[in-house]
Amino acid sequence: MVSSKLNDSINYKENREIEDGDLGTSSVVYEMEIEDRLIKFVLGKQKYTYSGKNVLYYPIYLLNENRIKAQIGVFELQSNKALNILDDDGDVDLNMLEEPLLYSFVNDSFLDKALKPKVVPASVNDFEQIDEDEEDDHLKSSRHIAKSMKEDEMEKEEGEVSEDDEDDHISLKVPESVHSEQAKSLKEKSKDGLIEIDEDYQQPALLKEEDEQENKDIKSGFKENAKQPWIQKYMKNPNYEIVEVESNGDCFFASVREAFRQIGYKTTVEKQRTALAREMPERIFTDQLELFELYQNNINELDGRLEAIKKENTEYKKRIKKATPTEREEILERGNQLVKESKKIQKEKATVEQEQNTYVGYMRNIKTIDQYRDYIETPSFWADAWAISTIERLFNIKVIIMSEMAYNDGAMHSVLNCGEINKQIQDRGVFNPDHYIIVTYSGNHYRLVTYKNKRIFTFREIPYGIKVLIVNKCLERNSGSFYLIEDFRNFKAKQGIHPDTGNPKKSEDEQDADELNRELYDDDTIFMFHQNSELSAKPGKGSGEKIAVEKIPQFSDLAKTKEWRRMLDDTWPGVVLSIDNLKWMSAEHYIQAAKFKGGFPDFYKSFSIESESDIAKDVDYAKAAGESGKLKKKSEEGGKTKEIVLRAKHIHPDETYDAEEVRKIAINAKFSQNEDVKQVLLATKKAKLVHFSRSSVGNSIDIPLMELRRKLATAKI
Repeated sequence: MVSSKLNDSINYKENREIEDGDLGTSSVVYEMEIEDRLIKFVLGKQKYTYSGKNVLYYPIYLLNENRIKAQIGVFELQSNKALNILDDDGDVDLNMLEEPLLYSFVNDSFLDKALKPKVVPASVNDFEQIDEDEEDDHLKSSRHIAKSMKEDEMEKEEGEVSEDDEDDHISLKVPESVHSEQAKSLKEKSKDGLIEIDEDYQQPALLKEEDEQENKDIKSGFKENAKQPWIQKYMKNPNYEIVEVESNGDCFFASVREAFRQIGYKTTVEKQRTALAREMPERIFTDQLELFELYQNNINELDGRLEAIKKENTEYKKRIKKATPTEREEILERGNQLVKESKKIQKEKATVEQEQNTYVGYMRNIKTIDQYRDYIETPSFWADAWAISTIERLFNIKVIIMSEMAYNDGAMHSVLNCGEINKQIQDRGVFNPDHYIIVTYSGNHYRLVTYKNKRIFTFREIPYGIKVLIVNKCLERNSGSFYLIEDFRNFKAKQGIHPDTGNPKKSEDEQDADELNRELYDDDTIFMFHQNSELSAKPGKGSGEKIAVEKIPQFSDLAKTKEWRRMLDDTWPGVVLSIDNLKWMSAEHYIQAAKFKGGFPDFYKSFSIESESDIAKDVDYAKAAGESGKLKKKSEEGGKTKEIVLRAKHIHPDETYDAEEVRKIAINAKFSQNEDVKQVLLATKKAKLVHFSRSSVGNSIDIPLMELRRKLATAKI
């Protein structure tokens, strides 16, 4: 163990191995003196193991003849200095770091053995020799550009034995995880049959990395017109284009194929489907079969109720012939009730059948896992979250999904869909994609997105605007596997955001809250809502949501109402609330108005429907009037922004204003006085309701709303 110089509680294990995440990455070669000799070394990626203690570190790897020999120590730094240690090229400036912490075994004897010249067989795939004469002068004195630290550079030719191999103290022990999918280069993947590589293919020029100012300049010069593809309008950037692919179940796989084609990597839809069928875990099949059977059981139960009504109705038809006038009247009344009940059940059955077809209709003729594997290899199988995350792992890529559905719904915060984390990647805890592919999804069709004519990107080439969207998702704790990608963690750090921000793991406080409120909600089903929530996403399938497979059928009634998420929000305008002998257009109107009830009653009343004011008619006006007192609004002519003053300077909120209590009054009136929103709230059953917010406060579990839900459900019983 080597003790940290920055925190006495930290001890670094003397580990000779290459750490997870460092293989397959490019590095700069540095030089320093150890034991009066000049040695060359490379750094691993910045590690966040001790970030909770305000300490980050870089592993140091000793080089000999451009081959890594062993990890020999670490450079450490305080977390709050992470932004200041990179030079203009984005490389670590050693002058900004303290002296390295070297492991105890690094002595003359170790260096003699580790740096001993060695004859390497011609068949060994080694680093290419660096031509120092071609380097920039400012690099010659201190460092050289190295090739990627790839797995095949660490492995010896099969059967090769050397003195170093027999000396455990010197020989590098490659951990098992090094042989994982992530450590494989795309060239190695060609052996798996996924891709064929055209070695003579002329590679497209790399895009220059964009920065914040360039992104601002592009957006400020953007002029929207009706003919532009939606993604240009959303990103306010004319450099995006959409490439059409096959408009069937092959569309996602075709997008991947077309992206790789640009760099000379050939794959096919069929190869991808075959790989997926081979990779599919049994749980995928059993989950789909279970869901189909749950729906079918519901349908069978409804059929049973319809059959019972039919039998009862037949019996009444027989009795009515011999019935007295009084009995006849009773039978007719009961018959009418049965007709109404039958129509209601038939309507419910139609809904369940539609849901079954939407989710798992394809399972009707699939009974075995082999049949499901065969199904995956046909165009009838559309890439789902599992399939996409598996393709990402197999190709070591990250697919950036832009939802055209969310854009069309006006749910701008939900356009970026970060996708599902592949279980193997999640278990590994690190993800370093070779390439990124951007696609757009319309709800039933994937298409490839290009930027400046590039179809496939390295991290540096990803448009700055896309990187910012991803970081925002990290802040929402809704970033999927992006949270595990070291390049995005470093990008966050450059923006002044701690790399661990957005950790999807629950804090102890959150775990305690879930335990404390387990009577209110089930944590396996989460619904997220806000003023401009998605309209098209099924319950549990929206941004930031999750749902247990077996619970999907429970929310068929909820799915009938397109705007159910927006109806849960305080800003929903489709209600009338009666509070304090006044009427209010939304809960938000009363919440904002109540701030001024004591000191400025006339202004308080201006939020009510009776006032017929602009504030009373528009929830955005009401929010602005209650908060800043001003509303910035684009004029219809010319699109220029103007500021509307909604509250006089002398009007201020009451000091006794109790926000929590006022909101309870507002939502109680909203959901108890309006049957449509009440039924929507009850239809969420015991799902965990989370209010989305891009403010500094962030998302919040809506405990008062769920307490009201329980109260209404109990009263209903």
